Amino acid sequence: GGDVDEIQLAGGEPMLHPKAHLFPYIIRKYFKRTHIIMITNGTLIKKMEDIFWTSCLENKLQLMVTRYPIGVDYDALEIMLKNKGIDVEFGNSGNDKNNPKLMWGLPLVVAGGLDKQYNFDGCLCMQYVVRDGWIYPCANSAYIDIFNKHFDKSLPGPEANGVYFRNAANLEEIMDKISKPTPLCAYCDARKRLEAIAWRRSKKTIDEWTL
Repeated sequence: GGDVDEIQLAGGEPMLHPKAHLFPYIIRKYFKRTHIIMITNGTLIKKMEDIFWTSCLENKLQLMVTRYPIGVDYDALEIMLKNKGIDVEFGNSGNDKNNPKLMWGLPLVVAGGLDKQYNFDGCLCMQYVVRDGWIYPCANSAYIDIFNKHFDKSLPGPEANGVYFRNAANLEEIMDKISKPTPLCAYCDARKRLEAIAWRRSKKTIDEWTL
């Protein structure tokens, strides 16, 4: 029914998508009043073509630029974006020039056996995610297949954790399914999220994701 407060285009890095300019039009077609945000690290802003900036303006999209310690001149980007009339906010998760970007890690327990309802009720990672026509209560449940493939594990995959839009009879059915613990909740000690990790490149080792 279009009654959604906010939709975020995030990633990874959403500006990598070759048709990033189309998503704001698609959202605005169905969600006339929704606040649309695109979250970016800013590295590709100068490479975006006019068609992208036109989409931002016509669909009232706000850019949220996360400051990372990666040598990007964010001050220059801010001037450029404001000259284009783009609604932009710098900083994400509270970070700014004097408060570097921090990360958090998934508190996964590969053996499982945790209390699903307890973890779901105390989850610190809850944010609805849409992927390939499915909707999930969190990014962990949506993308756990990447973890499984890289580390050769078999935690409950995306299909077990989400609901496919076209198979749902109505909005109430979707909301009911994503408002309950997922099978992955038995493997995620959500209340023990790994906090305040200084930003750095991943070592791609399993200890970065597990307790």
